[in-house]
Amino acid sequence: MGNCGMRGRMKPIKTMKLKNVIPARSFRLLGTDIALKAGVPHRAIDATNQPEWKAKGLLFVYENGSDMDDCRSILLGRGEYRRAKGGVL
Repeated sequence: MGNCGMRGRMKPIKTMKLKNVIPARSFRLLGTDIALKAGVPHRAIDATNQPEWKAKGLLFVYENGSDMDDCRSILLGRGEYRRAKGGVL
């Protein structure tokens, strides 16, 4: 628990540094009710379990109002989000 059942190089979510990002457009995860709204700040973490995550700027961006242990996130890459100013949500 805490890493959404993913295996690999990912730390438990509670030990990772949270970021604030704003999606460039709205996203929906097909087959689910998970959605990110464009122009609205969302919490995110580095996608350290993905190949070349740092070079590609990969983040797991969490749906607002969700508990981060619920795994309600969408994987976004550089250009699909921008960093939000201010502290972490």
